[in-house]
Order: sequence, then C-alpha cells, then structure tokens
Amino acid sequence: MNNSEEICRSCNTIITENYCANCGQRRFRRIDRGYVLDEFRSIFIASNKGFFYTLRKLIQNPGKTAREYIQGNRQKHYKPILLSLLLATIAAFISFQLMDMEKMMNELPTSTGDMPTETFMEGYMGIIKNYYSLMMVGIIPLFALASWMGFKKYGDNYYEHIVANAFFQSLYTLVTMFLYPFYYFFSENTKVIMLISSLVFVIAIPLYLWFMFGFYADKKRSSVAKRVLLTISIIIVFFGILFVILTVLFTVFLIIFKPKLFEK
Repeated sequence: MNNSEEICRSCNTIITENYCANCGQRRFRRIDRGYVLDEFRSIFIASNKGFFYTLRKLIQNPGKTAREYIQGNRQKHYKPILLSLLLATIAAFISFQLMDMEKMMNELPTSTGDMPTETFMEGYMGIIKNYYSLMMVGIIPLFALASWMGFKKYGDNYYEHIVANAFFQSLYTLVTMFLYPFYYFFSENTKVIMLISSLVFVIAIPLYLWFMFGFYADKKRSSVAKRVLLTISIIIVFFGILFVILTVLFTVFLIIFKPKLFEK
C-alpha cells in the first residue's frame, strides 16, 4: 500500500480516492477547526438545498412541478413531504407563537354560546396549536386516497398521488401564509377574522383546480375539472366521517373527565 492509499475505518477496504468505493466512508481526517466549520456548512447547505428553487417552481406552476418530479426531475428539488412539513412548521410558529391565532379563534362567537361548545372549541384549537404541522402532513395520505380515487382512470398510482398532494399541501400552506398579515392587522375585528377564516377554506378549491390543470396538462380541462369535483366530494365525505368520529370521542372525553360542564 502506497502513501496515497489508506484502510477504510468502516469496512477495511483500501481507499485510493477521497471516499471508500465500498461503503462511501470519507478518507480519514483529523477533527480540527476546519472540520467543524465544514460540518456546519454542510448542514446548512443540505438543509436548504432545493428549498427556494422548489418554492419558486411551485409559485410558477405547481402542477407541472409535481408532474416533473414524479417523472424523475428530482435533483434540484426539495423533498416534497419534508417541504410540506417544514412549511407547516413555519406556518404554525407564525400563527400560534407570533400572532396568537389560538386566542383570536377562541374569541370568535359560537353558534350556541354554551359552555360545552366553547370548551370544545378551546380543546380543538389546543390540539391544532400543538400538532398542526403533524396534522397537515398526516392528512396527505387521506387527500392522496381521494385524488387517487377521483383520477384513477389517468393511471397514476396511490404513492404518486401522495407526492402530488404533498406538493399541493406545500402550495396551499404557502398561499395561506400570505393572509397572515390580515389576521394581524384586523385581529380586533371579529367579522373580518371570520371572513378571512372562510377565505382560507374557499381558496383551496380554485387553487386545487389550478394545480390539477398543470398536473394533468395533457388531459382535457373539462375532464380534469369533473374529476376535481369528484375528488372534493370524496374529501368532504372523508372529513365528514372523521369529524363525526372525533366529535364523539371528544364528547365522551368531556363526559368522563369534565361532567360538570354539562350540568345546568
């Protein structure tokens, strides 16, 4: 073995280049100041690689971006599921830590005004605050199932729909974050807050339609639009069932652990 060769510390293979050809272990380098600086630099680069590129592509043409990613154009892109988690985390931090969205929502009038309803809303907002990012990522498989059922004729498999919906989730989160300044400036105006909250849900429909037009650019728009409506209908059914189940579970929880709330 000559001076340019060394034994890999991981698998004992002879290394002739900068990395081991067998396991990928880098040639030995003593840890010093330069090594530590390189580690921090590599963490930053790895964490941000493709992030802004993917955001730019999402804003320009989200559906086309998702389609190109599924077809193999992935080198420059941020991982879609990780992107949706990161954006949801940023959105949660801004809305609940900086803007105190939980307080805004709890101060909105309820339809009945009774204590159980108010307690339910407080519990609901508490769950949203603590698990928002996980919930946003967690519903991606559910949305994917709905879109896979709605667009099954077009041939994409369920897992490709998971990736597509991760891209859409990222787009939706990004767009709704643009509404946050309105929440902040009109935080004392209940009517405006309720209007913005409604807009957050309504805007998802044209946004999803735009996304799918780009994702299925080779299909007739009338056909895509029909399947979007079918997908939305399936999602409504899914969430209706999920809402009933969660409402029953939460009500049972209140009856068992906080029965005084139901006493007149």
